[in-house]
Amino acid sequence: MGNKFPIISLLLFVVCFLAAIFVSHDKIPQAREKMYQDVQPQLSRVYFPAMGFDKFYADTQWIQLIQEMANQEIKKGPKDGKKKEITDEDIKAEKEERAKRAKYFYKQFDFLTDLDPNNEMYYEHGALYLQNDLPDSAIKLLKKGNKLLKTPSWKYPFQQYFIIHDIKGQRDEKKLAEYTDEMSALLKQAMDRSNAPAHVQKKWLRLEAKKNGLTDDDLGRLQLWANYYKQKTHANMVSGEETTIQDAYYQDGADSELLKQIITMAQDMALDNWKKQQKAQGDEKKKLEEEHKKISEVFFSIAPKGHYSPVSLRPYAAGDQFDVYTGTPVKPYGANPELLKQGIVVIYKGPYCQITGKPRADSGE
Repeated sequence: MGNKFPIISLLLFVVCFLAAIFVSHDKIPQAREKMYQDVQPQLSRVYFPAMGFDKFYADTQWIQLIQEMANQEIKKGPKDGKKKEITDEDIKAEKEERAKRAKYFYKQFDFLTDLDPNNEMYYEHGALYLQNDLPDSAIKLLKKGNKLLKTPSWKYPFQQYFIIHDIKGQRDEKKLAEYTDEMSALLKQAMDRSNAPAHVQKKWLRLEAKKNGLTDDDLGRLQLWANYYKQKTHANMVSGEETTIQDAYYQDGADSELLKQIITMAQDMALDNWKKQQKAQGDEKKKLEEEHKKISEVFFSIAPKGHYSPVSLRPYAAGDQFDVYTGTPVKPYGANPELLKQGIVVIYKGPYCQITGKPRADSGE
């Protein structure tokens, strides 16, 4: 018998292929619906009959999409190369064209992330491209990445915050207040992820201060920030990540930057308070003194071990008898007290005084 063309096998393959397409047509919307309803935390596989070449096909589509986006940008210029006066009609037509173009590209990015759900580049580039013309679609794409990526970075919730605050909020400032809780939740989600920069944490704290009516209340804002820091470092201590509350001061990262900012804030407030006290009298002076006491309590609850002026809260050196910022007395340390009374500053170099030969009279700290 001669070789026969495998017609039956070919027909069977075509039927199976068409069946896969039919199944994918129903499965993709179903899977998306479940994903956005939080029924399943991660979509493990999008149904598309690419025969195992999903990522390869996504890469080829991505290259084509880049070319399309570049061509669209080139077409935006005047056809004859000459400048012309822009009218309101031109602006309206351009806005409609950009919205139409953005809708098309959103579908393309949505399709790419169906093919390759774990490629961060598709979500990030797509959101950047869409955020001005279709901010809601950009947010939807970022939410999709937040669901599908195995380890989504802090950028996804933070970029959603940015779109809401800097794009949607700027277009309608009256509605910005309505987004406060959503923005706060997004920033909290971003800063709880690894490698989140310090500015994410600061934006969240400023937003929380605003929510609590502390925008113009420096002391209230200082207390809020310090309480948040102490709660966070306490949680780290319980989990074994840190040994003392002050450890973060000497380490790199967002926690260290936050602690240094709180300390600087307290020091500036204390010095400003003292200057006001010099001019105040009566009840006003008492009020300022009480405020200074509260500032000092916050400061010493988080400050690293050291010697600080009780007035300016600035550190001072061994042998100093007065605060160089306020001229107020400080408790000397690290120097021979007997010689210090005579106006002679001798800083201890060891357990015995190098001038008198007597044992040092302080604790050695």
